[in-house]
Amino acid sequence: MAVRRLYKKKISQLMRKSDKYRDLIHKNQEIKGSDISETVKMSVYEHVVTHASDKMEPGIIVLDNQYTTDKFIENHARSFNYMIQTYLDSYFRAHIAN
Repeated sequence: MAVRRLYKKKISQLMRKSDKYRDLIHKNQEIKGSDISETVKMSVYEHVVTHASDKMEPGIIVLDNQYTTDKFIENHARSFNYMIQTYLDSYFRAHIAN
């Protein structure tokens, strides 16, 4: 997939520029979004969107913590997975089922 390759290329560039990212990959097998500054995230997003704009349509899911419980957001991975599942369910119902 072209998008995955673009993402990996940008992460590889980050690892060459900074020991911080290289250490994170060796330690955790991945770089978590919370380990990256908003500026760096933006450069990754721009790289992917610029080079794959004809292959994808980016989207943003916003969770307003005011409408959630503390228990829900305690487990970040579960919260993220739930939001993605909810979005994809509604997307496929609206676009694929018709």
